[in-house]
Amino acid sequence: PPELIAEHGLERFTDERPIRLYRPRADAPGGGYRGRSAITELLVMNEELRSLLMRHADASTLEEAARRGGLRTLHEEGLRQAVAGVTSLEEVLRVTRGDGT
Repeated sequence: PPELIAEHGLERFTDERPIRLYRPRADAPGGGYRGRSAITELLVMNEELRSLLMRHADASTLEEAARRGGLRTLHEEGLRQAVAGVTSLEEVLRVTRGDGT
């Protein structure tokens, strides 16, 4: 539904239009999912982050620096996978609690 796409900002994850979201079939074996997939978050330590950590920078400053270095949160990576059809938006929100983490 367009309101879910807008609410979660899914347009930023693909140029494909219209955006199609997977929905599991309740009557399918395994709850509509096949196999397992992982969403991951990887923080690569760089000089900027190292310097900020040594100076005991606050969390928001560290997060901004990490994002400049390419960090994607679990929530964002899950949204990317939902747009790619790997999983459903509902499952991403369930496992990441939809809180942006």
